[in-house]
Amino acid sequence: MEHKSITITMPEVYRPIIEQTNRTFLISGGRISGKSKNTYLLAIILSLNLPYTDILVARANYGDIETSSYNELKAIINEYELNNEYTIYKSPLRIVRRMNAGTIYFTGASGDEDRTKGFMSQYKVSIVIVEETQQLKDENELMQLE
Repeated sequence: MEHKSITITMPEVYRPIIEQTNRTFLISGGRISGKSKNTYLLAIILSLNLPYTDILVARANYGDIETSSYNELKAIINEYELNNEYTIYKSPLRIVRRMNAGTIYFTGASGDEDRTKGFMSQYKVSIVIVEETQQLKDENELMQLE
């Protein structure tokens, strides 16, 4: 199998996320500060380097995911010419690595508490990304995700 090498550059401020063993990070910053793009670059790096693991992306409202997180990941896959590495599905929203080597799942977190309780991934989850946590109804919704 042919291996493709890509170079991904992230701002220095994100170095602690890659180098530390912390399990939880809160990334803050203003609009257009690169939080989402760099978080999804990290997700793609993990997806490529940890085959047979899954990723979960959550937002308060599932309806907001397609126009934000999902589109951002699609753009990164296109930008780095990784289209042969992933299959992108629209219904339900998910991105599957070639040869079923892992899936990026998308879910909403607000509303029904059973929504995230019943989530079952095919493989061990390597990273959970929760976007726009301020949109969650209360702390209980965040705890349900955890």
